[in-house]
Amino acid sequence: MSWEQLEFGGTCTLKGVYEKPAQPDPKAPLIVTLPGLGQAMSEKNYLFSNLRKKLSPYGVRVLQFDYRGHGDSEGELGDAGLSGMVSDTLEAIAAVSAEGRPRTIYLVGHALGAAVALLAAAELRREGQAACVPVLISPLLKALPKSGELFDSGRLAKMKRAGRIDSQELAPGMDYYTWSDFDPRHLDYFARLGSHMLYLHGQCIGSRMLDELDRLDGAKLFREHEGEAVVICGEADEDTIGELGRLGRFGPHGLNARLEWPEQQEQPGPMDQSEELRQVSQSVQPGESLSVHLLSGVRYYHQHPAAMDELIGIIERLWLTGCGSRTEEKTDER
Repeated sequence: MSWEQLEFGGTCTLKGVYEKPAQPDPKAPLIVTLPGLGQAMSEKNYLFSNLRKKLSPYGVRVLQFDYRGHGDSEGELGDAGLSGMVSDTLEAIAAVSAEGRPRTIYLVGHALGAAVALLAAAELRREGQAACVPVLISPLLKALPKSGELFDSGRLAKMKRAGRIDSQELAPGMDYYTWSDFDPRHLDYFARLGSHMLYLHGQCIGSRMLDELDRLDGAKLFREHEGEAVVICGEADEDTIGELGRLGRFGPHGLNARLEWPEQQEQPGPMDQSEELRQVSQSVQPGESLSVHLLSGVRYYHQHPAAMDELIGIIERLWLTGCGSRTEEKTDER
């Protein structure tokens, strides 16, 4: 394998790390990793860097990159919005696809990055580009609370006037170890976006971002996705699991999913299952287009080092067992 630092973008220079097979294959599948809000491409316990190193020997292309205003890319986080993150993703895909159109694009998105993955996949589908398989880590299926209900009205008004506000003023606190002086609602909001306050503080949040998050309907994006998808979440992530159960009632064929329990845990019997888990597990259909994988003992993968290893192992097994093979067959038929 060989890797290189990559620069691309029109109005803003974006930076990434691109790894490709030693034996060039212009149609090799492309894996693009999409972090959450305010996260650089290698943050969150280096999940995406470790994933790139793990998957690259399998003859795939892997791209990590920073959205504008994130990490090494140009711009300020206070100017960033969800729509811009999607545009940056499409630019990143176009940059590496110039040397060869991939058979399939795998968009591995964490938290807000999962919403980016679904939005980018929909845009690529509209453009008739290569088929996409979103791999969604802790996706935002349950609606976020509205910013007007969550944050101080005076601070929101200040943000509107200036277009941005320091995140520490919007969600104040200084104890990054026990969170004793933080509003727990703020912590939950930003954790669901894939952020950690220690890294988010010192950067600004823009009114554009909050406005777009207020309008985000993650469940609708998820329902409207066509083709294969993968969801990976913690078994203590009641928001995601509960929403998966409710989404199982949509459409004539239900969720059409396969539920994968943690390896070291036997699938619980009916008396041990929560109602939400029962709803998901009863949604199994032959020829599933969605697989759901649960991480042992955590809400979010970064709460324990073993959970990150488990998550990477799940994605590696998905690759080895043919995740996306149906999508690639359909692409080849066009």
